[in-house]
Amino acid sequence: MESLHDVDAWLAEIAKRPSVFNHNLRLRAGEFKGYALVNEAVLTGSNGAAEHVYIYALRNAATETLLRVSVTEHPDARHALLAMAEALDHCMNPEVARAGGKLGRLADLGFTAQGEGGKGLGLALLSVGNVALSLRSAGKGAADVAAPAEHVGKMLSTPPAKGAQREGQAAALPPPKVELRAGEVLTLIEHLPATGPGAERIQVIAPEGGELRREGDALVYVSTVRGSPRIEGYTHSQGEAHGE
Repeated sequence: MESLHDVDAWLAEIAKRPSVFNHNLRLRAGEFKGYALVNEAVLTGSNGAAEHVYIYALRNAATETLLRVSVTEHPDARHALLAMAEALDHCMNPEVARAGGKLGRLADLGFTAQGEGGKGLGLALLSVGNVALSLRSAGKGAADVAAPAEHVGKMLSTPPAKGAQREGQAAALPPPKVELRAGEVLTLIEHLPATGPGAERIQVIAPEGGELRREGDALVYVSTVRGSPRIEGYTHSQGEAHGE
């Protein structure tokens, strides 16, 4: 079914934002304060992309309060926005609105809906570079997805803290030093590493725009202007969480 949402207009809207690409994001057992990971699964989306679904339960809750987090990695921002359009087309909540505030600034594009009784957020749909995120309250009790959504959005869209780099939890990749013409394609990583538990996450940010996308096993950058692009790359260690 054709989407009711204009993905090309969304792309034009985010064209001046930094371009972001993440590969192999994994959430950990202690990722969200107060929540315990109770289930994890990998599903196949309608376009063949792997959807990683995590179910977290709020500890010591009087009523079962569950947080469902879906992370789907796509080849590029356009495909992530197409996935968001599909999610919106199938969303039964009539109160979905554009995300604002900190959450709206972290994501390329975001939509949220209030929780039951107007308390907190019960739904957040976010597109951050090539990654589409969905966070929902899924139990009998109402889970507020606002803080978890901001946490994952920040993980994807911002560089690692200097402290994380000093402690060996993240490392910077050598920046490319080339001159490009508008429309020229630069291969940044010829072979992206295999995915899986314990594998490092790769994060690339082009603060001045351009397009980051996956072509086969490679990560490439397509320049939008002439000059030397400023591109930041990082690897993130993803070992087991050590509690909260």
